[in-house]
Amino acid sequence: MKLLIDADSPLYRAGCANETRSYLCTHGGHLVEEFQYKKDAVAYATEHGCDIEKHKEAGAVGLSLHNLRQCVKSMLSIEHDSYEMYTGGVGNFRYDYFKEYKGTRDPFDKPIHMKQMKKHLQAKYGAIPVDGEEVDDKVSYRQVQCIAEGIESCIVTNDKDLDNTMGWHRNWVKGETYYLTAEQADLNFHRQLLTGDWSVDGIPGLKGVGGVTAAKILPEYSDNMLDIVKEEYFNRGHDIEYLTMNGIMLWMRRKPDEIWSPNE
Repeated sequence: MKLLIDADSPLYRAGCANETRSYLCTHGGHLVEEFQYKKDAVAYATEHGCDIEKHKEAGAVGLSLHNLRQCVKSMLSIEHDSYEMYTGGVGNFRYDYFKEYKGTRDPFDKPIHMKQMKKHLQAKYGAIPVDGEEVDDKVSYRQVQCIAEGIESCIVTNDKDLDNTMGWHRNWVKGETYYLTAEQADLNFHRQLLTGDWSVDGIPGLKGVGGVTAAKILPEYSDNMLDIVKEEYFNRGHDIEYLTMNGIMLWMRRKPDEIWSPNE
């Protein structure tokens, strides 16, 4: 089996495990209180009229690299005869269609040793930088290519977005291996068109529609799923352009340079 590894998925886990983060409540430039969690700092600052400053420190880079190797060891723990490993490069076509893409992410959450960890993945494991698109896109269409060529492959990640792609999957964090048919993958994608992915990537979808509601609207695979999704969008006052933007953001490419369209 060939493993198709999303090597971006362990970077935050490995890096953040070697960092201490805190939220400082200040008044007039002077420290008043310090909190480990943002919600506690916000509550205190709101009550006492303070400003909030973010602070973080990282341990030695060697510990971050050690953590990363442990993550990769877990990713490679299932039986395989080869692997392809990919990590994020520069550029992403999605910003051409939606400037607010990933706008909900806080730069503060990016590990301090991110650059060194990416270099380590490339030097030790042969990780290949992916430019112009997501690592998710790359492993997704590589899986489709492998299936077409009769090569048994498995996507290794802990990113739920890749459940929009058929074939074998390995959630290396949960230690779960599972298989998705083309129909199951398509159903997952159309449900995500309804929910969006606001908390992670800032993709709005339909306001107030979560996973439970999406499953009620689309309880099972059918040939008219897109028509049902369109009707939900139109009934809530959205146009085809809004649907198209959400689809482009959420679709994991199944062939290189693919741009999703509701007309195909």
